[in-house]
Amino acid sequence: MSEKLKKLIIDEEEILQEILADILKDYVNITKTGEIIYKNLERLNAEKKIIVGYLAHLARKLLGLSETEKASAKAISDEMGINYNTARSVVSRLVKAGVLNKEEKGQYYISLSKVRLIKERCFGE
Repeated sequence: MSEKLKKLIIDEEEILQEILADILKDYVNITKTGEIIYKNLERLNAEKKIIVGYLAHLARKLLGLSETEKASAKAISDEMGINYNTARSVVSRLVKAGVLNKEEKGQYYISLSKVRLIKERCFGE
């Protein structure tokens, strides 16, 4: 393989993690013990709050501070201060739109591969 072609190789996971950090920087801090601290959420509607919540869980897992990125709609609604019925409705829409993935037992998560799409659709400038 030529040296010029080698320069074209990128680390997609690293790029996606940078995009994730860019989305969360204004809304989330994570302590060394894995506690998620939310900030500036008043700027976001319910859908964006829920997306930020699930992205924060993803970031915490990628940092090695949690075993899972999955959370229930109830857990996210409590964390974000959103009415549970509103959260369930939004989560259902996000699953149908392919933003959230659904696991067994009412657990949901966002995969790292969706971060670029989320940035473009929801947090683009």
